[in-house]
Order: sequence, then structure tokens, then C-alpha cells
Amino acid sequence: MTQNHNTIILAAGSSSHFLSDGSQISKLDFKICGQPLIEKIISTYQSGNTYLAAPDENVKLKINQNQIKCVLIENTKGALLSALIAIRDCDLDLPIFITPGDALVVEEQYKEFCSQSLRSNSEISLIVFDSQNPKFSYIRMRDEKLVEVCEKKVISSKATAGIFYFKSAHLFIECAEWAIMNNVQTKGLFFLAPALNYAVVKGLNPTLFQINEKDYYRYSTHDEAVASEERFRSENK
Repeated sequence: MTQNHNTIILAAGSSSHFLSDGSQISKLDFKICGQPLIEKIISTYQSGNTYLAAPDENVKLKINQNQIKCVLIENTKGALLSALIAIRDCDLDLPIFITPGDALVVEEQYKEFCSQSLRSNSEISLIVFDSQNPKFSYIRMRDEKLVEVCEKKVISSKATAGIFYFKSAHLFIECAEWAIMNNVQTKGLFFLAPALNYAVVKGLNPTLFQINEKDYYRYSTHDEAVASEERFRSENK
């Protein structure tokens, strides 16, 4: 991964898990094998010029890594808008990776995804896995051509991991602006994946990087975080 590029880590959403007893725990501080989630996220996704979109400047103190720029973003109407704000200081001509702040894939597979994306001629690439769970976003291809991308609707077997590559930040902005202008929302929020429908309009076909669902760990809710931590601990002994 020698080519210069940007990485945006989106950790600007809801920052707390609500427990059954009414108490709260910071999502970013949730422990994975004793390590705070945000540190594990950063160590996995940090690559090139890395920007962390976070709701609290104190996060910068926790990560203690000077090579990462913390971009303060309070709650927005979805990850797509947070990403648009976070890239304001990026070189828009460079390739860009956009990653979640509450989900992980196996680090070796992520590094391979980055390397393949930067070496390829693909305008867009993303990590997918096979699933039928409606809590994910899905991408549908036909004869290796992109047909449709939906959020929270199973339209194929290919679920997205929320990890995307764009050959330039300019292309991501085009996708995002198209989604906003066409009001492509799900439950009042602008998600990242449906913005790829702009690629259908442009005739672009993304490259899919396939992983196994067992190599995807999600921490959006406390129940998901606990289940992912148990599985991560079991599979990484």
C-alpha cells in the first residue's frame, strides 16, 4: 500500500450502549480482549492519511496517535453526511477508504482489500459477505453489472460490511450529492451503501471483495457487541 490515499473512520454516531439495567457504556470504550473498541478499530483501519470522525475531542486523547487527525462531528442524519463533513480537509484527488467505527473485519483481510483496491483500475470497491439478515445493506449484481443497492432490505445474498473504496474523493462526493439530491433515505437517515446507486446511473461496476460472515464483527448495539466480543475471543485464542 505505497500509493498515497486517505482513510475516513466514521465513529460519529451514537456513542453509548444502553444496558438492561438502565445504565450506559460508551460504545468507543467497549472492550475487545481488554482493548477499547476505538483502539481496535483504529489499529485495523489506519492507512495512509487517516481521519477519525468522532463526536468528542476527548477521543483524540484516548487514541494517542499523532498521525491521525480527529474531525469533530456531532450526530448527523446518517453516515453519508458524516463522511461528507469528515473529508473537508482531504486531498480530493486521492483515493479514499471509508470504514465504520462500530464494525470490524479480520485485519489481514482488510489490508488485502486495500492493496487490491489501490492496485486495481476499479472506480469503486467494497467488502461483502453472504447473508440474509435484513439489518445489513445489500448489493445486487447481474452478469457482473451493478443493478441495485438497498439498505435494510435483502435483495441478494451479498451484504456489505460498510467498508468502501473510491478511486478519488471527488467520486465519493458525486455519489453522496446524488443520494442527497434524490433523497435516498432509510428511516430518515442517509446511509453510505445506497449512494452507490449513482454508479448504476454512471455505468460503473464496483469490485466486490468477498469475506466470510464469521470474519465480520458488529458493535452497533450492546447485544451485538457482547456477541461479537465472545466470538472474537473464541476465534482469536
